Order: sequence, then structure tokens, then C-alpha cells
Amino acid sequence: MKAFDDTTETNTPLLSSWAYRVLRPIIRVLRSAGVSQAQMIQCIQQAAEEHSGDTVCGRLRSDTRRDTIATLLEVTTAWARSPEWTDGNGRPRELSLRVDDPKGFAALVRDVEPELSPATALEQLESLDVVRLIRNDEFVRLLTPVIIHRALDAALEDLRRFTETLEHNLFRSRNAASRMQVVASRLSLDPARFEDFARFIRPTGESFLDSADDALGAYVTDQRDQGVQFGIGVFVFCDSASDEPTICRPGE
Repeated sequence: MKAFDDTTETNTPLLSSWAYRVLRPIIRVLRSAGVSQAQMIQCIQQAAEEHSGDTVCGRLRSDTRRDTIATLLEVTTAWARSPEWTDGNGRPRELSLRVDDPKGFAALVRDVEPELSPATALEQLESLDVVRLIRNDEFVRLLTPVIIHRALDAALEDLRRFTETLEHNLFRSRNAASRMQVVASRLSLDPARFEDFARFIRPTGESFLDSADDALGAYVTDQRDQGVQFGIGVFVFCDSASDEPTICRPGE
């Protein structure tokens, strides 16, 4: 595999494919709730007008983006768990950025993913907020081995999976198993305490994802392009009780 070898240009067929995959289950749920096609089109037009000034924050890429994240995860996992790259307490060491340092970041990347350029890996990990440069940018620190990727294609894949889960649970046959989706929430909470709650969830969720990542590692195949992708996610949210959804009606 050639890491980061992705030259797919954004084009109309690709955009249409992504839009359809994300919108199809949402439209099905809305139709089942009695929302007409005309109402949905009006809401789409209203939302498009409201966000017409938004800055484009990326572009959709081909499926090799998935391999990019997998490659970077190999690096961060080795950095966080291998005795060669951790200190006496089992924590990831701060690594030198000197190319010739046998215990530095470049050596780590070459050891884990020989085809990956250390400079490219560093740039990508920085953009994902996984590492931070320190000591006059001569060393790099691992902030988390868990990569939360914010690429548009990955984000839309997450949205598609979520909406398809809703669709499956709503329209599944009586004997079919539901997909796991459990939300823990409470009403009448103090909104000022949300940050306290979020700080509690972040390390707890990261520990849980680390355990899930260990379990997934037991099922990895050498033929990555012939495999499938499965996993689990954790999120934290805050909804204001005063937020009322905007409902589009013909004539309004």
C-alpha cells in the first residue's frame, strides 16, 4: 500500500454519491413521519440559503483516505504501547524530530510504516490534533493514540452509519436484531456543568476506545483491501432545552 497516495479529484458523481448515501435514510425516516417531498425540498432550499456563505472546509476523497487513517493509527498505537517508544511508566516518550535520531520520531515511523514519509506523518498527525510540537519545535509529544478524524468523507461516513442505524431500528422486521444505540441523558441539568461532564467523559471514552482497538486488532487481516470495517464510537453532546427545531411548512 502506498500511504497517502490519493489523487482523486472532487467531482459531481462523487459528490452526488455521498449526498445520496447520507440523505437516503434521512428522507425515508421523514417520509414515514408524514413529511412530503415538497416540504423536504423547501427545507433543503432554506438550509442551503442559510449556509450559502459557509467556507468550504475540505473535499471528499476516495476510499484510500480510510487507509490513511489506518496507517497513522499503526504509528500512534506503537508509540503509545510499545516498550521501545514508551518510558519507564509506560507512557509515550517525547520524541526528537532529528531525522538521524535512532530513538526519534522518524525512526518510529520507519519502524512501523516504512513506506510512509515521517514528514508527511507528522503533518497529518498535527492536522488531526494527535501530536504537538514542543521545545522550540525540536521534539514532538503524543497527545492521544486515538485518532478522531475530521475529514469530510470520514465525517459523512459517520453520519451515514448513524442515520442507517436509526433506519434499521425503525423499519427492521420483528425478528431482526436491533443495532446497538444507547444514549445516557438526563433532563433539567445545570448547563454550566457541561464542561465538567465532558472532561469526565473524554478520558473514560478514550480508555474504552483503546480497549475496543485492542479487540479489533485480533481480527486484522493482511489483505486490508479484502476486509471490512467495523467498530464503535463514543460521543458527548449538550442540547439546550430552549432550542426548538425549525419546522418548514408550505407557504411559510
